[in-house]
Amino acid sequence: MFLPIMSLEMLGQSQFDTVFAGIATLFAHDIWWAALLVLFCSMLAPLFKKLLLLYVLLGIKCAWSKPPLARAFSWYQHLDSWAMLEVYMLGVLVSVVKLIDLAAIQFGLGLVCFIALMICSMATGVVLDHHLIWHKLEQFPNQPKAAG
Repeated sequence: MFLPIMSLEMLGQSQFDTVFAGIATLFAHDIWWAALLVLFCSMLAPLFKKLLLLYVLLGIKCAWSKPPLARAFSWYQHLDSWAMLEVYMLGVLVSVVKLIDLAAIQFGLGLVCFIALMICSMATGVVLDHHLIWHKLEQFPNQPKAAG
């Protein structure tokens, strides 16, 4: 999110942008509601989704207490509809198609990382069996195992 996504050169001027720079620009132009939405949907929701899934899967592996794991997986499922990286990818593609005739475009490392994150998120969505996770959580006791 902090690496350049693409650089544009038009009329002798060059500029590169990051997702975070776009959010900062929206804040600077007093479009704070859009900036907060972009910040949440492009940065915070995907990050929280990955952290929640890591927590739940580690919790299942280590047999942690059921209630916090169930709550975390429920939050993971709620965030699923907010962390739509495909929408941002579609926005990048539309921008490229619209600007390709007007400017010289070079793609940055941020776009490569963004595509990798999107592919990982989509693969996780395809492979992850929500019913199996809930089934595993139902088998857990409400309290963690006693050490000893």
